[in-house]
Amino acid sequence: MRWLNSILATCQFEFINFLSLQRLAVSIILAGFPPVMLSLIFLGFQFSGDSPENPLFITLLFVSISCLLGMLLWATPNIYSELEGKSWIYVASRPRGRVSVILGKYLAAVLFGFVVCFVAITGCIAATQILSGSLRSPVWVWFSMNCLYLIACASYGAVYSLIGTMFYRRAMVIAAAYTLLSGMFLANIPAVVSRLTLRYHLQFIGLNWFGNEMALREDVIVTHYLLNEAPSTIFHLACLGLVILVALGFAIWVVKTREYATSDET
Repeated sequence: MRWLNSILATCQFEFINFLSLQRLAVSIILAGFPPVMLSLIFLGFQFSGDSPENPLFITLLFVSISCLLGMLLWATPNIYSELEGKSWIYVASRPRGRVSVILGKYLAAVLFGFVVCFVAITGCIAATQILSGSLRSPVWVWFSMNCLYLIACASYGAVYSLIGTMFYRRAMVIAAAYTLLSGMFLANIPAVVSRLTLRYHLQFIGLNWFGNEMALREDVIVTHYLLNEAPSTIFHLACLGLVILVALGFAIWVVKTREYATSDET
């Protein structure tokens, strides 16, 4: 139980650090960006006498941006922040110190990232219902979307934590490059390689949960329903769970076997 207490203590300490003025300001911007942008889009269409064709898709787009940016900021500097703060030598010398730092910071990043997504989703659903009223089941969409982004935070947080342990000096750059490559390029390739991306599994979980609320394009409908290329939600959840376990396991192995250069070394 000591290792669990160490992980929870690290998570609590990091979560409190996230409540600093600078990080809170960034969090408020990330959480407010989706509902503000969605409201502006609704108001712009109302002036023209029209309405957005698919407000739920726009919500997913903006919340995804906030989610990914938040996880980039909070999950990738897991090792570099310790080296920069000159606390790595103390952490590495403590029993279970390295593992506690990796898992504790991962949990804190996921929780804080989910809080940002929760506020953003709540604001977007409220704006949609107030300005449009186009959702037939807003409570179910709100609940499903929060579950989806909790899974997204956990999945991307695990991958970013692994990147942070392997490429700690350029973690954010490499994590951003990975996100752009996998999310915008590989995920759009109509081949087996797209199924190796996190976006593939997340988007089909979303389609299974609240796809009936979205104005889906014909090609998406054919792919998802008629050709039956999307397995059950349990399959996608199992794939994402496997990614989380493998990424965190490999991150723990890297941080326990690698020697990080500190500023105190000559």
